[in-house]
Amino acid sequence: MIGYAFSSCLSLKEITIPKNVATLTTCVFNDCGLEEVNLTDGLQKIDFKAFCGCPFTSISVPNTVTNISSTAFGNCTKLSEINLNQNQNFVYENGMLMPSNKESVLFISSAQLSKTDTLTIPDGVKEFTTNIYKMYNITTIKIPASLEKIGDASNFTPLISNVTVDNGNQTFSSENGILYNKNTKGLIMCYSKDSDITIQEGILSLGEKSFSQAYKAVNITLPDSLRTIGRHAFTNCTKIQSLKIGKGVSSISPYFKYTNFSGTISIDSANPNFMVKDNILYSKDGKTMYNVLYQIQGTFTVPASVEKISGSFAGQEKMTELKISEGVKEIGNYTIEGSKITKIEIPSSMQIMEKRALVDCSSLTQVIIHKPKDSIAGAPWEATKGMKVVQWDE
Repeated sequence: MIGYAFSSCLSLKEITIPKNVATLTTCVFNDCGLEEVNLTDGLQKIDFKAFCGCPFTSISVPNTVTNISSTAFGNCTKLSEINLNQNQNFVYENGMLMPSNKESVLFISSAQLSKTDTLTIPDGVKEFTTNIYKMYNITTIKIPASLEKIGDASNFTPLISNVTVDNGNQTFSSENGILYNKNTKGLIMCYSKDSDITIQEGILSLGEKSFSQAYKAVNITLPDSLRTIGRHAFTNCTKIQSLKIGKGVSSISPYFKYTNFSGTISIDSANPNFMVKDNILYSKDGKTMYNVLYQIQGTFTVPASVEKISGSFAGQEKMTELKISEGVKEIGNYTIEGSKITKIEIPSSMQIMEKRALVDCSSLTQVIIHKPKDSIAGAPWEATKGMKVVQWDE
């Protein structure tokens, strides 16, 4: 079946899968109104988010099924009964669907776990990437000695306030309000509910959405050992007033604080890679502009010293006009994503516009380029209204 074929069909209440269907593909019934699902013999695979968000309470899995994605029944909050019909490839115990070797968890029934505040990952499980974001009753996670891989912080409810790790676990450690990987020194989740948080020296990276649970943070200090800050790491920290970044950071995702314009950011003056000036994140030499860290109201003019713009305006929904100075040579992917600008003029100095530079700029009606036609590759750079908005100097 074709991926997304019935996605968001809320009026679809019942479905019987034909016997000749071997795979339910990506998001095929995602967010449908399905209350009854009949799977038939011959089905072999239930793929990524195939039934995600559907409201059915029970499902029977034929014994021909050998592969079920860990997201196949994601956000199926009413699902509490899974009948395996003597299928030897899976087990369903204590509200958890697992492969027969019990080394991973494919689904957790929020209906069955609604009366506890603790998620105990079973002994023997090596991989846990199941999303429990909406299980708001869960505040504690217990990690067994066997666990080797865990999903990022966005998989877990923001209310997590305690994570315990079995002493025999060789991969993870939980202390001082953070869960991290002992081998990679990567911070997976900061679950502290303190207002002032200082991350310990030795941590090398902040994972995607790693501070999602630290929504009470007001002041955050990062160590000099830190090298990488991942996507959306601080997006949920909307109460933040100050974020101090050490001298060792060499990579910061353009989305590290996406749509969160609260507070100010400072970077150690000894950092050789970045600086913050006027609440804008630049490369150390000021030639690359990475992020405007405050919310732009109306017009923004790119400083004359900038040669490259990379991700600077993503999520700036209140920016209506962008003025790019002569001298700018490059615009990166997703740089202006989601803004409300209606017009943009590209100077003659421009040499490179990445092909996704104008993604989701739904209000953009004019892209005026002061260069000969087709002298910059990639037009219309995924502008919502396509080539009809692009005007070249002849």
